[in-house]
Amino acid sequence: MLKFLARNWFPLALIALFVFSLPGFILCILNLSGVDAEFNTWLQENFNLSYHLSLAPLLTILFLLLPLVIVILYFLKLKRKPLQVPSTYLWKKSIEDLHVNSLFQWLRENILLLLQVLAVMILIYSVLGIRFHGGTSQGKHYILIIDNSASMAATDVSPSRLEWAKQEAHKEVEAADDDDYGMILVFNSKATTLQTYTNNKAKLRDAIQSIEQTERPTRIEEALSLAESLANPVRSTEDVAVQPQDVPEGQERVMVPVKGISAVVHLYSDGRYAKLTEASLANLAAKQTGKTLLGDLNLRYHRAGQSGADKVNNLGIVAFNAVRILNKNVKEANLDVQKLQVLLRLQNFRPEAAQAKVHFDVYAGGKIVHAEATTVLLPKREFKKAEPDSDLEDKDVPGENAANILLPPMDVRDNLVLHARIDGANDQFPLDDQAWLVVGTVRKAKVLIVGPNNPVLDAFFEQEASLRLASTEQLAVADLGGEAYRKKISGGDVDLVIFDCCAPADEADLPQANAFFIDRPPPPWQRPKNTLKNPFLAVSKREHPLLRYLTTLWDVGVNEAFEFDVKKNLDEKVKAKFELPEGDPNRRVYPPLTKLLESGGGVPLMFTMPRGAYTDLVMTFALVGEEGELMSNWPLQPSFPLFFRNVLYLFGNVDDAVRTVTVQPGEPMILRPEAGVQALEITPPSGAKFHMKRGNRPDFVFSATDKAGVYLVKRDDGGVRNFSVNLLDANESNIEPRDEIRIGNERISAGQDRPQPRDLWKWILVLALVLLLVEWYIYTKRVAI
Repeated sequence: MLKFLARNWFPLALIALFVFSLPGFILCILNLSGVDAEFNTWLQENFNLSYHLSLAPLLTILFLLLPLVIVILYFLKLKRKPLQVPSTYLWKKSIEDLHVNSLFQWLRENILLLLQVLAVMILIYSVLGIRFHGGTSQGKHYILIIDNSASMAATDVSPSRLEWAKQEAHKEVEAADDDDYGMILVFNSKATTLQTYTNNKAKLRDAIQSIEQTERPTRIEEALSLAESLANPVRSTEDVAVQPQDVPEGQERVMVPVKGISAVVHLYSDGRYAKLTEASLANLAAKQTGKTLLGDLNLRYHRAGQSGADKVNNLGIVAFNAVRILNKNVKEANLDVQKLQVLLRLQNFRPEAAQAKVHFDVYAGGKIVHAEATTVLLPKREFKKAEPDSDLEDKDVPGENAANILLPPMDVRDNLVLHARIDGANDQFPLDDQAWLVVGTVRKAKVLIVGPNNPVLDAFFEQEASLRLASTEQLAVADLGGEAYRKKISGGDVDLVIFDCCAPADEADLPQANAFFIDRPPPPWQRPKNTLKNPFLAVSKREHPLLRYLTTLWDVGVNEAFEFDVKKNLDEKVKAKFELPEGDPNRRVYPPLTKLLESGGGVPLMFTMPRGAYTDLVMTFALVGEEGELMSNWPLQPSFPLFFRNVLYLFGNVDDAVRTVTVQPGEPMILRPEAGVQALEITPPSGAKFHMKRGNRPDFVFSATDKAGVYLVKRDDGGVRNFSVNLLDANESNIEPRDEIRIGNERISAGQDRPQPRDLWKWILVLALVLLLVEWYIYTKRVAI
């Protein structure tokens, strides 16, 4: 056996080197193919091992070819110097050369080759960064919260604040021990968990790298609440805090205390968010664990951006509005042609005064119909830092001015889009250099009146002001439950149904719209026989939108009103469903009542009840009797038309003002087209198309509003509308990062950045390659001599 090993040690060593190199080659190939994360997870779960290749793909391939290159170099022909020697010496050297240049001679006993290949193999394994994971009982927990709101796109640090924050977060992950557990959160106006607690650094790195810049404003409270809830999960609802007293013997349960996880929270942000009060923090904490929000969280603030007011370079648009000005010279038939007063507010955050060149473009039907330019002088920003130990806030007053533009008469039905931009701002935050404004069009309500002839309702809806707000249709009481009625209420053709002294017999015949019931309750409730004679009207909820502008209701007289009780005026079979025990799938819940008017003893005279996506308004007294006589003097009061106008605005979704149809990035846009529109196609600035169905909802809610700009809305009736998404946030436009943040009464100063760990293996690699080349050069020179 020993003789065999002595005779064949070199081939066996080559085989051992080949076997030794296979795992390294496989790990490198897995990394190049992008499946190393899954394999890392498998290694860690089964062998407590993990690896991370720090080389670029091209350099990795070159590194893998090094052993082959070394072997090839050994087979290169040697350069020889011409020398005059005796013939016997020449023959002796020729025989030696034959042996030296023989392939099998090289592969037989060349220990130098083995050492060089082995050195390269060891270097390959060193750059793989193989780690052994021990026990995790003593591991620390850390949470990285990264701000990707709009202000993090500022370029005062290269390439942007967000990229800087991601680089710093990578440093924190690399500096953590193998048994430390990290979590990645990202926040803007909302907070999202990208990676829950793990000690797999590959997953943490991937989560950080996946963070993208957004155009949303900054709201930090949800991020802190989310971090606290994830760091301090509720272990059981049966904890010591809810342990009952006097538990019968044999029914005891194990009660465990809620135990939080002490975690270090690293916040990477510029601190440009609204101040958090102790009350708001306490409210958030109560929703989570009942403790203070930062009870077990050690917060460390990493400032993103250059500190100092003198380093801020930004001009921004912070407000953009339009007001309709009635043109008395336009005839009655052209009331839709109006002048618009446009107000643009700008702020200067530079330490010196500035001139802003503002351009206005007005689009109608996708084409520019008017263009205008003006120059706005902006004073310099006034900034005074508060004393370090003072409770006072820094004095920060940006230079501000406004641009007022009076546009010529335009038809507001033309889907007008206004675009304002600052030309040549050359600042560090281009997002707030432009804004869009979509001028809303008049939206009329479609109202269906079911009931006998009512001169009071007719007088209101036939007056000129009401005709501009609503179009009406009328059905008789006999039509309730008929085909015409059901077609109207189920096809989404109406916004509001008024049931005058009548109501459907069955809940299935309730409309897919808001409803106003006069002298009747909605099914399944029945009108009671008990009535109140001459009740006194008292306002229960004065701030409700239906009672807006109504100041004198004390003098309203009513002949009689029925007494409504949500738990009594029901059929016995229906009432039984409301009284089923909790957990029964057939159990119904009594709807909450919002009282608007009431009589003595709290008896409701006017109230609202929710019905799915709709609302039912109930008035317990009639306006007109069976003979056409007035049952109340309210129609004679000035408050009556104001009340019905509020009903149209609130329940008929009326909008007759020139409004700005805009939201901030990330906020849902509520679209309420006319009744009958069942589908929308929405195209954001990115060009992607979204299709939405109305179903049985009164409106459309579009939430993919992440990009600022104009959104195109196409309706299934052929109509085209727009709405805009704008930042318009002075807090985001003030891009000076805060050196200190305040959370409640706690002040947290920005700490030092973590230094980047130096990869010494790179220098070792370079040194090893230099040594290999020097060794080969010396060896070839020695052979040639």
